[in-house]
Amino acid sequence: MIAARLFDRRVATLAVLLGTLSPFYSYLAASYLSHTVALFYLTWGLWALLRFSQGEARWNLPLAALFFGMGYLTRDLPALLFVAVVLPSIMLLSWRRVRDDWRNWIMPGIFSLAIACVFFVLIRQFNTVLTHNPSVTPRSLFFAGDHWGFGAGVGFYGQHTLAAGLVNLDELLTVLAIDLYGWPFYLTLAFLVLPFLTRRATATDWFCLVCLIILTGAYVGYFYHGIYLGPRYLFETLPFLLILTARGIMTLAAAGRAAGHKLYRHLQTNESASLPRATLSIPTAILIILLVLLNLLYFLPRQIVLYQDYTGLPNGYHIDIAAIYHPPLHNALVVTSDYTIYQLVLFPLNDPFLHDDVIYAWASNRTDYTELLTAFPGKQLYRLDIAPDGSVNYTPIQAKNHYVALTV
Repeated sequence: MIAARLFDRRVATLAVLLGTLSPFYSYLAASYLSHTVALFYLTWGLWALLRFSQGEARWNLPLAALFFGMGYLTRDLPALLFVAVVLPSIMLLSWRRVRDDWRNWIMPGIFSLAIACVFFVLIRQFNTVLTHNPSVTPRSLFFAGDHWGFGAGVGFYGQHTLAAGLVNLDELLTVLAIDLYGWPFYLTLAFLVLPFLTRRATATDWFCLVCLIILTGAYVGYFYHGIYLGPRYLFETLPFLLILTARGIMTLAAAGRAAGHKLYRHLQTNESASLPRATLSIPTAILIILLVLLNLLYFLPRQIVLYQDYTGLPNGYHIDIAAIYHPPLHNALVVTSDYTIYQLVLFPLNDPFLHDDVIYAWASNRTDYTELLTAFPGKQLYRLDIAPDGSVNYTPIQAKNHYVALTV
């Protein structure tokens, strides 16, 4: 619906098809990561904002604020960046309407600011509950170096520099070129630039390009590339990637039709002869069909094999995931001393309120075991043992022997 408002239904349909067939989209959409939820809110917020800027009902602007606020609660900094880029860009794109109809912005703008204040209060209250300080986020409390910026004390490595940021950006774009459509990497982003190289770009093309460049380039200032199931930090750029790719394909098709039209005229002896109106560029259609088939028949099948029972565990870990996901236990507390296994395999299985039949925990010392036994007195304690061949065993631990079991 955004693409149809910015361009037309042909671009919109092609953008949706590209997104449907995108391995990058599928990876993240099938995960528990927050990027998909954030993209949902930010995309609908952009849709509502665009509707309002094009003269639709006034309630669209507060609706956009509501969606953007939900995006902020989901992924705060990417949402702020998205709004900071999109809002002024849409206003510039619709400047004449904004200038001539500015009075209609007053009341919706006031309601939108009120909604933004509500979300600001909510996030500060959230911080207060978890960190006892409205200005301190749980993320910064967990790791003070986890923030955007350069200099000492930033990131895992003790310092973040512009050179390191450019390396991260290069890695993000490299993986994006591979995973976005499952096409040969040198063709993935080639269609984006065609409207600009052929001088057919409109103001709307420039809007999409500027948003894409800023949202992507901002990650130069972040210390970590975050590549997991693809370049996940670039997930919020998908609307602009898909629309610009669709625009590039349509531009290539138009150029192909123009070239065929010119050739047809050249071959005719009568220059004034009426010419059939071509509605499709056959070479462009063949190229896109071949690329889609390459993704469906070659790239995706291999990715399905790669991600079968995918856990994200480092090389060297081999685990029977089915035995983990379907334990033959009831009213149990399953413990492991391997933090990597707990973090990537066991923790996501927990009920958030820890009321489920089977609870998973990490314990590395006697104090941990004591706390667990105190917190869950009615559950049977089991130690998760993984054999070299990946088979899984659940070893019962008696409360009076748990210190011995831990030592073993």
